[in-house]
Amino acid sequence: IIGVLVRGRDKPEGKVRIQWVIKLIKEYHFPASHIDINVSAGVGRDAGKRNVPVRADIVVYRDTNKNKPFAVIETKAPREKEGLEQAESYARNLGAEYHIWSDGFYERVFKTSRYSLQSEPIARLPVWVLNKPLSQKVPKKETLRSFKDEEELRHVISFCHDLILEKLGHDPAKAFDEMTKLLFLKLYDEREVPNYYEFVVLANEIPHDVGERVRSLFDKAISSSKYQDVFWSQFNTVPVPVTLELDDFSIFHIEGRIQA
Repeated sequence: IIGVLVRGRDKPEGKVRIQWVIKLIKEYHFPASHIDINVSAGVGRDAGKRNVPVRADIVVYRDTNKNKPFAVIETKAPREKEGLEQAESYARNLGAEYHIWSDGFYERVFKTSRYSLQSEPIARLPVWVLNKPLSQKVPKKETLRSFKDEEELRHVISFCHDLILEKLGHDPAKAFDEMTKLLFLKLYDEREVPNYYEFVVLANEIPHDVGERVRSLFDKAISSSKYQDVFWSQFNTVPVPVTLELDDFSIFHIEGRIQA
């Protein structure tokens, strides 16, 4: 895999493919042993290549033996618009549950349908947690994967902080405050919420769904007697209402990064 990626690194499409392999490992937590590239995908009849052998750019598998395709990623050069039907066709040929089209700037994610042009658009590819894709809430009896090392933790926190900073008009203090609230909520979810983890982004959810659930969870956390004074200052003469001041988009992407 490394040899093929290196040989294509100077081409625009090759750079996008490298970005996605890194993203699948670092952001979605798929083991490198579950990823393959230039995978034979039968013939591309549905993609306009009648009876011509075709290859999928990237395939992610459920297993290390690479017998159970999970997702197909079709990468294109930046600003190129073609290839969406290719991704769907290859995913269907391989029996992959999901497929993605990306030009490095934008991505479109789908749950693959058995029928052409009927695949369902979804918000994002499920993150790989506890040796399975996160398509439903994880029960509390399971132990979530910890950060691999300090470098991975710094990378994730830096990404989240920069996203908040950009959304809040480059106010470092405000960005730090909102990041602190989300980290607190992550700990609250792990320690106090019964039955299932709530601080998650599931495969079929949109940013609005995630934002509403997280705000509700935050309100519940800070209204409990155990945590109601976490964000109060000793200099406040009266209690100051505390809210999570982030939009759905920010909550969705930050939670997706730190949920596992």
